[in-house]
Amino acid sequence: MRDKDKTKEQFLEEIKKLRSRIVELEESEEALQESKEELNTIFESARDGIVYLDKTGKIIRVNKYILDVGGYSKEEFVGKRFQVLKVFSPKSIIKMILIFNKIKKGHDVPPYEIELRVKTGEKKIVEICNSILRDKDGVKGIIVIMTDITERRRAEDELKSSEERLKIMFEYAPDAYYLSDTRGTFIDGNIAAEKVMGYKREELIGKNFLELKLLPPKMIPKAAKLLTRNIRGKTTGPDEFILNRKDGMQVPVEISTYPVKIEDKIVVLGIARDITKRKKAEEKIKASLKEKEVLLQEIHHRVKNNMQIISSLLRLQSAKAEDKKTKEIFRECQNRIRTMSLIHEKLYQSKDFAKINFAQYIDGLAVHTCRSYGVDSNIIALKTDLEEVFLDLNRAIPCALIANELLSNSVKHAFPQGKKGEICIKLRSGKKGMVTLVVSDNGIGIPKDIDFRKASSLGLQMVNDLTSQINGTFELDRTGGTAFKVKFSVNE
Repeated sequence: MRDKDKTKEQFLEEIKKLRSRIVELEESEEALQESKEELNTIFESARDGIVYLDKTGKIIRVNKYILDVGGYSKEEFVGKRFQVLKVFSPKSIIKMILIFNKIKKGHDVPPYEIELRVKTGEKKIVEICNSILRDKDGVKGIIVIMTDITERRRAEDELKSSEERLKIMFEYAPDAYYLSDTRGTFIDGNIAAEKVMGYKREELIGKNFLELKLLPPKMIPKAAKLLTRNIRGKTTGPDEFILNRKDGMQVPVEISTYPVKIEDKIVVLGIARDITKRKKAEEKIKASLKEKEVLLQEIHHRVKNNMQIISSLLRLQSAKAEDKKTKEIFRECQNRIRTMSLIHEKLYQSKDFAKINFAQYIDGLAVHTCRSYGVDSNIIALKTDLEEVFLDLNRAIPCALIANELLSNSVKHAFPQGKKGEICIKLRSGKKGMVTLVVSDNGIGIPKDIDFRKASSLGLQMVNDLTSQINGTFELDRTGGTAFKVKFSVNE
């Protein structure tokens, strides 16, 4: 009875274990199913293309990414060998067959690239990674993962093309381009740098400019100063240097430098321009200008001399005149010619033939005019208040004649019968190039019934005409004597 009970107990125990095993199997199968579903989700939602091939190269399964990107249906892939698919170019097919034959023999292969054709006609570059599935008999199948690297390859090609363009620009630039460290040791140089310096690139790279003695000793401190600025991240130039070539010749160059960062290291990009031709051209221009200056100086000198001859002839002629009025006319003509002669004399003595210091000129003119009329400084005092104003020849001569006529008018008419008084000349430079010339006296003044703009005297007529010639204005102030004011712009 006990043996039977024991057998029963054992049976129940075995039943219990069996039930437990069944539960475990059910749970394991459920977990397996979940794993399959999870793997399927991963397979279909992968951002790369996944293809499962058997060991003969027939496609067992492809994921959704391959179909969506290529525009193909599942039927166009599944069940077919990759060798017959039109999605691959002939060149890619040959490459894949060679690699597939290696895989069948159990060899692992590194990732490789092929060209993929989608239905739209667009070409894509994909990177392929293979994972071999093995069983006890060897290779069972292959998992192929395709990653679209079209944009990456395009960017790399563009970068490579850009680098090549930059290299061509650097290499064949007309100016000498070179790279050096902040101590002046050459890293690289272009063809023009070889030509300017007279050294081959291999002779320059790794050598310091001091070691090569490229600069005269007196220019080394200047170069060191520029390198110090480069170390601080500042550009320099253009600065002129004399370059000692390898063949011993000296070349004038203009150098600009730019500190740039390459791989976290500051290097100096230098641009050296051979200015030999420019220097020669400058020398020719300087020589030509010197010739022209000498010629202009001689012209002004001859004009002045000719005017003095005319003035002397008028003086000789006036000596023969008996009429007082005729003598006065001759003297006025002499003064006007002398006025123009003084302009040419100032230009002849000046270093700048384009402009004349009119303040200095007025000062000399006033003294000469008073002297020509025999003015006694104890009776008529002459005062000048002149600011420095520079006028070109086209304005200087009319302004000189205006000053002469107004000053002569005061000397002749303001102080009759030995009356004492004062004549004042002012010259002012204002804003926007405005110039004001004032000739005033405290004499008897011009009668109010005389319109100075329509005066019959030749002198005032000349003043009105000459003022219009320089686009100026002419005013008269009768307060406390007579004050004529002429205003004009040097910018018009």
